[in-house]
Formats: sequence, C-alpha cells, structure tokens
Amino acid sequence: VYAALRSRPVTAFLLTPFSQALGHLSFPVFLMHGIIAATVASLLVVMRNTVGPIDEFMALLIATAATLASYAAAPILVPVEAFTLSFVRRIGQRRPKV
Repeated sequence: VYAALRSRPVTAFLLTPFSQALGHLSFPVFLMHGIIAATVASLLVVMRNTVGPIDEFMALLIATAATLASYAAAPILVPVEAFTLSFVRRIGQRRPKV
C-alpha cells in the first residue's frame, strides 16, 4: 500500500476512470462472484464435456468466461451497495456519541 501511494505511475493508474469504475464494482463483484462464476463455469464444463475432455486451454477459457460473467453481472448489485451504505450511515448517525 505504501509503495502504491508513493509511486506516481501507480497512483496515476489508480486515478484513471477505468480503475475508478473497477473500484465502484468491487463490492458487487465480491457479493456475486462465487455464485456467478460457479454457475457459468459449471454450465460451460458440462457443455464442453459432451464434446470431449477439457484441456488446459479450454479450462483457461472457461475460467476467463466465468470471471467476465461476474463483472458483467456486478452492475445489477450496485443499488444493493448504495442501499447498504445509506443504511449503515443512518445507523451511525442515530448512535449516541460517547
């Protein structure tokens, strides 16, 4: 973390719109990646096994497709993240100060 904060190229990359968009999707991806990746990967493995055994390259393609599917589905949960953040902020405001 320290090196990333001190490195101008890394900081510049992290401030790009692409990095900001990935950061915005990180929580929804966290929520969905297991379900989506397992579902897509299982479907593709079953479909591919009807043709023959899966080699290393096909396994890499299936893993890549499952990962991309997780990122493609993540925007669906952005409203869930927004609701969660607003809910937590409201709870934090109601809490008595010590």
